Amino acid sequence: MRDNYYHILGLDNFASQEEIKAAYRKLAKKYHPDRNPGKPDYEEKFKRVNIAHKILTDPTKKARFDQSLKQQIAPDNTPRYSPRKAYYTTEKRRYTPTAWMYARVFIIAFIMAVILIPIWLIHQSSVTSYERGVEAVLQQNYYQSLNHFDRAITAFGGRTVEAGIAGSQVSIYKLSNYEQGLYFANRGLEYAEKQSEYAELYYLKALAYKGLGNHDESLKSLNLADSLHYSPDSLQLHFGLLNAFSLYEFEKGEKNFNYLIERNIHLQTAWFGKAWCLQNRELYKEAATTYSKVIELDPNHAMSYYYRGMNEISYADSTAACKDFAKALELGYDKAEVLFRYHCE
Repeated sequence: MRDNYYHILGLDNFASQEEIKAAYRKLAKKYHPDRNPGKPDYEEKFKRVNIAHKILTDPTKKARFDQSLKQQIAPDNTPRYSPRKAYYTTEKRRYTPTAWMYARVFIIAFIMAVILIPIWLIHQSSVTSYERGVEAVLQQNYYQSLNHFDRAITAFGGRTVEAGIAGSQVSIYKLSNYEQGLYFANRGLEYAEKQSEYAELYYLKALAYKGLGNHDESLKSLNLADSLHYSPDSLQLHFGLLNAFSLYEFEKGEKNFNYLIERNIHLQTAWFGKAWCLQNRELYKEAATTYSKVIELDPNHAMSYYYRGMNEISYADSTAACKDFAKALELGYDKAEVLFRYHCE
């Protein structure tokens, strides 16, 4: 069919008579030759509009035209795909080995990302907190540094043990807060792996216990540090101080101080500790001689003058004792005043 009369009138297929008449009246006015002189194309369009109107307003011709139109457009309404036989199938989809390989790689990568990324973030959080703590120590902001070290431990990441050691050292050496020092030492021990880490932390535990007056636990921790080959000089010093001034094991204390003196003859603390042990073992002349060694190393050591005077009184050298009491008073050691008045006035 050459022409679609509905389309000539500007209508959809199978339009009603009312629509056909209304469209015709509109187009007839538009293309009428009297209203468009000198326009041959309008005259041709007017003729086509009239033909379309005559056919579509004649019921018989319209019915015949509609029938031919239906036959012409019917193929366009047929589906262009084969209908699906079933919505579901039991047939398994088969994938190539390459597809399976990529799937496995993706799954493994996803699982690793889910696990490793949070671990890395936690590790970095610990590192950052530890570094901030170290900066705070350098700036002498000791309490702030402890907060950073505690966060580094809580994050249990890359600097957990170092944070425990640093926190304990700051607490003990800088703040004399032995309970806090013990806390950090114990937290560090929870994560320690290396022998050197265990040794350092047990040594710090010993100092914390000593500061808290728990001498038995301090001695146990020192022995553990010793079994882990911690620095012998530091251990012997604190063994000596514990034995001499807390546990009253004066012979053991003297051995500890003799070890240190053999390693460093100018170590004043070791000479004073040895003199104290000799004094308590009632070896007064030897004690006085040893206090003299302390005075050689430090002529302004008031306590050594005082204790040397006490030992000189014990073996009846009151003249020398009075000179030592007077020197101790001169250096500001007020305890010497009582003995000076009693023995020297």
